[in-house]
Amino acid sequence: IDDESIAEYANAFVVGFLKSKLEYYNPGLIDKIHKSQEFKAPSLSKLKLRNDLDFKLSTDSYDYFTFQNVAWKITAEGVEEYPMSSIDKHIWDYKVVPFDARKTAPLFDVEYSPEYSEFVKKGLPTEDLPEEKRFSLKIHDEKFSLIQFLYNTGRVHWKKEKNGEQLTETEQKQHDLFFISKCIALGYINYRYKELSKAWAIYATDTEFGGMGEHKGGTGKSIYMGIPSYLGLRKETYSDGQEAGERNNQQFAFGNVTIDTDFVFLEDIDKNVDLHQYLNVISGKMKIEAKGVQHYILPFEDSPKIIMNSNHAVRNLDSSLRRRMWFVGFCDYYHAENPIYGITEYTPFMEFGKNLMTDYTDEEKNKTFNFLAQCTVLYLKFKKKTESPASYIEKRNMQREMGDGFMDWAEDYFTEEKLNKEIERNEIFTDYLGTFSEKEQKFIKNNALFKKKLEVFAHYKGWELNPLDLIKADDDKERRRIRRYHNGKKTEFIYFRTADMKEFADIPDLPEDVVTQIPEL
Repeated sequence: IDDESIAEYANAFVVGFLKSKLEYYNPGLIDKIHKSQEFKAPSLSKLKLRNDLDFKLSTDSYDYFTFQNVAWKITAEGVEEYPMSSIDKHIWDYKVVPFDARKTAPLFDVEYSPEYSEFVKKGLPTEDLPEEKRFSLKIHDEKFSLIQFLYNTGRVHWKKEKNGEQLTETEQKQHDLFFISKCIALGYINYRYKELSKAWAIYATDTEFGGMGEHKGGTGKSIYMGIPSYLGLRKETYSDGQEAGERNNQQFAFGNVTIDTDFVFLEDIDKNVDLHQYLNVISGKMKIEAKGVQHYILPFEDSPKIIMNSNHAVRNLDSSLRRRMWFVGFCDYYHAENPIYGITEYTPFMEFGKNLMTDYTDEEKNKTFNFLAQCTVLYLKFKKKTESPASYIEKRNMQREMGDGFMDWAEDYFTEEKLNKEIERNEIFTDYLGTFSEKEQKFIKNNALFKKKLEVFAHYKGWELNPLDLIKADDDKERRRIRRYHNGKKTEFIYFRTADMKEFADIPDLPEDVVTQIPEL
C-alpha cells in the first residue's frame, strides 16, 4: 500500500469519525486536519510498523466462526463459545457476521460405524468394507428444513419410498451416506486453512443417467454450493462455468478474487470444459489477472478453495482429476418440469414454502450457523474426502465416456445369448457400425477407442472383459486380448463374463488326456 493511499485513508477515517460523533464535530477541527502536516504522506510514512498482529483465524487444528456477540472456536472435539473481547486475534470487520449467534445442542451426529471399528481392530483393510457401512448417522432435528433439504437431495430411492415400499438396509445406508458426504464437504468449504495433501475441489453433480446432452438441473446443487456464503459466514467469488471453456475467458477466470476470498464458485460447468485446467490452482498458487490491472500471485495457503457444480458428467476423467475432485451427488428428488415425460416441477420452495436461508427467521439462521459449525467439526474429525456412493457418480461418468449412441447399441446387442462366450471382435464392430449412416461409417474405426468403450461398458454392467484365465500368451495377457486361430488365421475375440459366472472362473483346466477319455466334456 503506497503512502498516498495511507494518507487518504487516515484523513477519511478521522473526518468520518467526527461526522459520526456529533459531540466532537467542529468545522474548524476538520479544516485543521486537512491542513495538518501530520496527515500528509511524509509524516504518515514514519508510522511504526507492527508485525505482531495475529490475523490468522484458522490453523491445522481449529477455525473460528466470528459473530458480533461471540466467537466459536471449532475443533475436531466440538464447538467452544467465547465472548469476542476474549479472543486473542485481530479480526477484520468484514469477517464478523452481523448476527447474535447462540450455540445449540448438535443437530446431528456422525461416527464411524461398529463394522468399521471392527475392521480397524482386526487390522483388516477398511476399503474392503462397503462405503455405505463405514459411518453411522443420527439426526436430532429432522424437522429443520435445511437438514430435510440436504437429506432429500440424496434420496436416490425416493420413488420406491413414494410407492410405499420398504427400503433395504443398504438402500437406507446409501441415503445416509449422501447426506454425510454433503455435510463433511460443507465442513471442508467452511474450513479456511489449506493443506497441500488435502487440496480438493468440491464438484456437485447429478446422479441420474439421463441423455448426455440433456440439461437437467433443478436438483438443488446451486442452493447447496451457496450455503456458506448466503448468511455472510464466508466470502464467495462467483464465476460463470458456462464460459470456463472459452479461451478468451480463461485468462481472467479469477480476476475478481482477492486475498479475502474464501472460495470461488464456478457455477454450471459446461459439458465441454476440461477440468484439468484447474488442477494447478486447486493444489498450487493462483494467478490473479484482471483486465487493465497488473497481475499478481496468491500463494497456495492464501488462495481460495474451488467449488463447482454441473449438470453433466466430467470430461476426460482420469486419475489426476479423481485425486483432486470431491464428488457430491444430487438425485432428482427435486426436479425441473419435463412435459415430454409428464414430469411436473418440484422445488425446495414448493416443499418448505420459503427460500432456504434468504427467508429464514433469526432462529432458523442460528440453526444454520450451528449446522455449519457441526459440519466443520466433522471435517476436522475425519479429515478425509468422503464422497457420495461412488457407483452413482461413477456410472454417470462412464455413460459420458461411452456416449449415448454406443451405450444404447451395447444394451441392445449384448443380450444373454452373447454373454459368457467368445464372439469375433470384427463381428461385434460390424454390428455397431450399422448404427451409423454410410457417410459417418468411414470415420468410425475398429481401434483402441472402440475397445476402450467395450471395457467401460463391462465395468458399467459389473462384468469382466476378456478374463485372464481365458488368455494363453503373455503378450496377450498384457493387452487383455483373446486371440485364437479361426478359419486358418489368427482372430481376435471378445468375451464378457457376467458376475454370476465368476465363481466358475477359478476351476482349473482338465488335462487333455482326461478330456479325451470323457468326450461329452
